[in-house]
Amino acid sequence: MNRLAKTVLASLALAGLTYLARADTWRIVVLPDTQNYTNLDNDLDMDGTSDYLFHFQNQIDWIVANKAALNIVFVSHTGDIVQRVHLTNPPTEWLDADEVMSGLDGVVPYGAVAGNHDILNSGLFPFNYIIYFGPARYSSYYWYGGSSPNELSHYQRFQVQGDYGLYRFTHISAQWQLPGVVDDPTTSLGWVQQVIDRDTPLRNIIFSTHATIDTNNEFGAEVWGLDGENTPEEIRHELLEPNSAAIDLVLSGHFHAPNDGAGYLEVRRTPVLMADYQSFPEGGQGYLRIIEFIEGGGNLNLDRIQVRTYSPSLDQNLTDPENEFFIDRNFHVLLNPQPDATPLPRPPGRGVTPG
Repeated sequence: MNRLAKTVLASLALAGLTYLARADTWRIVVLPDTQNYTNLDNDLDMDGTSDYLFHFQNQIDWIVANKAALNIVFVSHTGDIVQRVHLTNPPTEWLDADEVMSGLDGVVPYGAVAGNHDILNSGLFPFNYIIYFGPARYSSYYWYGGSSPNELSHYQRFQVQGDYGLYRFTHISAQWQLPGVVDDPTTSLGWVQQVIDRDTPLRNIIFSTHATIDTNNEFGAEVWGLDGENTPEEIRHELLEPNSAAIDLVLSGHFHAPNDGAGYLEVRRTPVLMADYQSFPEGGQGYLRIIEFIEGGGNLNLDRIQVRTYSPSLDQNLTDPENEFFIDRNFHVLLNPQPDATPLPRPPGRGVTPG
């Protein structure tokens, strides 16, 4: 079996990297459903790995190569890492995904959501997700906060030093259909609520889960038979609306249609962004989301969250209004930067987002 060789970027020295980014502009990268990049049904040349895996590898290589220049501070994979859970050995799709995603290790904090294809639509057989993307994957990194009791949801913490002050973030990677109730922290939904309650006084919350809105900008109501599951619409009412003052950004994937892989909605002023390009040729052509935070970059003296959609494989942007747009907000209100008594020199060469 041919294995995908890891790409080594000699220009990047891992020693001495810090996750306290410094700039008035910083970026989060979102990796939508990669299932068709790893899907062995796409192994047309029968070499033991998907013919489209190179798109996944290109995404990771691009993040690593541009981490410093673009001030990339976090990467969120919004789920469906693989096409199938692989109950038989070897779990090739998981091995490929593990190898590709390992390119981020020691470079930038990241999280990977458990999507429906990662644990089956019914929520059964989550073993490979836990083996390859469970707590053991992240436990040695100081930015990793911990996991839910079933090890299918996680949270991470990172910081950004901007001109306005120090921004502290908690990012939550919440499993598919997030089962349970908000007042029981032994359930996945209750665990997420507990993290939000604990971290909100000092930190900004970014919430990633596999499914929220669809390509029509509507919350889904899918029922899959997962024990205690909450549909996207129920998550909206049980979690997003009550916590709209605490959650600053929601990221998701899952829903897709030919030539349409994007959605946008606001829940009480909280932006909800959906991206999933798996219906595009070759499983998505490598398109990812770049979310750029720009102090002072908005209209009427506001700040800006600029959203771009870019493919490292094609070196091309999607520039239609659903894939390239901005959200103007007051970061002093939305993100609560804290005064920094000992500012450090800012690095040169932050660069700009392609396009």
